[in-house]
Amino acid sequence: MIACNQGPSKEEKHYNKVLQEVFDVHDEVMEEMPKMGQQISQLEAKVDTTQQGKIYKVAAEDLKKAHKAMMGWMHVFAREFPDVQANKDYTNEEYEAQAKKLEVEKQKMEDISVMTQKYMQKADFLLTKE
Repeated sequence: MIACNQGPSKEEKHYNKVLQEVFDVHDEVMEEMPKMGQQISQLEAKVDTTQQGKIYKVAAEDLKKAHKAMMGWMHVFAREFPDVQANKDYTNEEYEAQAKKLEVEKQKMEDISVMTQKYMQKADFLLTKE
């Protein structure tokens, strides 16, 4: 006799683990977006033709680049994984393939997180050194 509904396979568990890791990094970066917006505004208010003003401009542009990377990633992720949170009826091979795709997305999100933190720390330094 074959037992039904034995619970999730190791492939499904791995898929769910990687998916949660992607969401965790995403959520950490999203929490920074309001502060990033404030930093951009503060830096832009200090932009002028002096050397220091140009440094503020570069820092604001860096933050905008990080923001754009995050928004772009979310757009592509939503297109590539439109039903990511729906219940799946994948085979173990499909779970494995999807988990591999999610690993790539996780790395992209980690790269965006590093970029975001780097640029926000630079902005903090510039805005507090006055």
